Amino acid sequence: MRLVCLMVVKNEADRYLADCLWHHSRIWDELFVYDDRSTDTTVEDASWFGDVTVRDESDVSFMEHEGDFRTEALSRCIFHYGLTKQDWIFALDADEFLVSTQSGAHDTYLRTLINNCIYDAEVSGKRSVMIPIPELWRADPASLRGDGFWNQMSLPRLYQAPGHFEDWAFMPKSMGCGSGPRYTYKDPLKQDALALLHMGYAVERDRETKFERYTSLENHGHNVRHINSIVEEPDLIPYKGAIPPILSDRVRRSPS
Repeated sequence: MRLVCLMVVKNEADRYLADCLWHHSRIWDELFVYDDRSTDTTVEDASWFGDVTVRDESDVSFMEHEGDFRTEALSRCIFHYGLTKQDWIFALDADEFLVSTQSGAHDTYLRTLINNCIYDAEVSGKRSVMIPIPELWRADPASLRGDGFWNQMSLPRLYQAPGHFEDWAFMPKSMGCGSGPRYTYKDPLKQDALALLHMGYAVERDRETKFERYTSLENHGHNVRHINSIVEEPDLIPYKGAIPPILSDRVRRSPS
């Protein structure tokens, strides 16, 4: 069994890309990065850690149709490594950090926890694993968004690679199609040992950029009230989970 990380990126060099790749560098057997024709140093930076494929100009971009873009990324990953149903894929964004929810667990233990999830899934006949995604909304002190849908995010990010004759297309949505193909949403395994700390909204500039991107699209695939809440006053709760050491200069606990 191989564990492959699949990441789609565009112009991530000045955000969390390097920290993200360093944090996860010992976890995966392979890293496959599908780049949406970045114009910064994203491709060069990611190439130090894994295999990078740049989207052909004739292929659909993320902004044109996310579902088709992610389907192409998965297809290229599968054929690049010759993946079979014995292998598993972890879908990761460049501003997410895998952490253990178990008190005192070290970063080096993350692969063991993933292997345990895969074992439990295979024993129970399930093909994907749900990963909770806490939304960090403030880095100093570390605070989560706790209102609306923000405190309920959990998605099938760890999933069994599809077979050669299986439909592994993503939901046919131009935006908001999810990070796994359609079959991963059918009866996934629920677990509480791992979480993905999402840094994508921790900086006001990033929140504004996301809001502008979503509202510029006629069919963004998201709940309108949820999109509008990005720029509304949030309800914040202290984040008490693990903070990756590589983020220690960015994310700080509140004084006790």
